[in-house]
Amino acid sequence: MAEQSRRRGRGIPSAAVILIMLGLVFLFNNLGLLPWSLWGTLWRLWPLILIIVGLNILLSGVNPWLALGLTIVIILVAVAVSAYLGLGSRSQSMVTSFSEPLAGASNAQVEANFGAGSLLIDSLTETSDSLATGEAVQPGGQLAAQVSRDASSAVLKVSGRLGGWWGRDGGQGTWRLHLSPRIPLALTLKIGAANASMDLSRLRVNRLRLDVGASNIALTLPSRAGSIEAVVKAGAASVNITVPQGVAARVQGQVGLGSFSIDQARFPKSGDYFVSPDYERAVNRVDIRVESGLASVTIH
Repeated sequence: MAEQSRRRGRGIPSAAVILIMLGLVFLFNNLGLLPWSLWGTLWRLWPLILIIVGLNILLSGVNPWLALGLTIVIILVAVAVSAYLGLGSRSQSMVTSFSEPLAGASNAQVEANFGAGSLLIDSLTETSDSLATGEAVQPGGQLAAQVSRDASSAVLKVSGRLGGWWGRDGGQGTWRLHLSPRIPLALTLKIGAANASMDLSRLRVNRLRLDVGASNIALTLPSRAGSIEAVVKAGAASVNITVPQGVAARVQGQVGLGSFSIDQARFPKSGDYFVSPDYERAVNRVDIRVESGLASVTIH
C-alpha cells in the first residue's frame, strides 16, 4: 500500500508534457501545418504554465492521469486559439512605407525590430540614392522609421508594430526592408515570431547582430563585405545560415537543448571553433558566434 501511495504521489511530470507538446508545435511549424505567426499570440498565454503546474500539484497525489489530461487539453486549446488569432484576421490590409536618402552618409547603423508575420530583407540597386526603403502590408499595424545623422554617419531605426486584440489583426503582417549596398552597415535585427528571408549577399554589412524568438529564419551572409562579425541569438527558432562561396568563416556555437549542424567539409573543427582552412588570409571572411536555447541551427 505504501508503495502504491508513493507511485500515485509521483504523478506525471508537467514539464515533460509541456516539452513534448512544444516539440510537436515546432514540428508542425517546420512541416507547414501550423503558421510561425501563432507564436506572436502564444507567448502571451504564458500564465497557463502556472495554471498547469498548479493543477499538477493539486491532482498529482489524487489522480495524476486527470492532471495529465487537463495539461494536454490546456496546451491544445492554447495552440488552437493562437493559430485562430494568427489566421483569422479579416481586417482590411493597410500598406505603409518609408524611404530614407543616403544624403552623403558614408556608413550607417540600422536597427530593426519586427513582430509576427513574414519578413524579407534584401538589397537596393547599386544606383539607388536611398539608404533604405521599406514596406509593410498588414491589417491594423504600422511601420515606423527614424533617422539621425552625425557628420557622415547615419543611424536608422525601423520598427513594425502590430495592432488589434492580442495582435490578431497583425497576424498576417508582411514586412519588406531594402538596404543600400553602397556603404558599410552595422545591422541589428530583433525578430519575434516571423518567417524571415534575409539575403545580405550584396550588402556591405560588417557587423551583424540577430536576436530571434520563435521564428523560421533563412539568412544569407554578405559575399563581399571584407571582415564581418556576426552574433546570432536564437530562442525557439529554426535558423538556416548560408555562407556564400568564396567567403571564409570561423564559427563558435553554444547550444542548449536545440541542435547545431555545420558543413565540416567547408568548416572543419579546430579546438572550440569550426574554421575555414584559408580563414586567416581570406579577404572576405566572417566570424560567427551562435547562442541558442531550443533552436535548430544549420550553417553551410
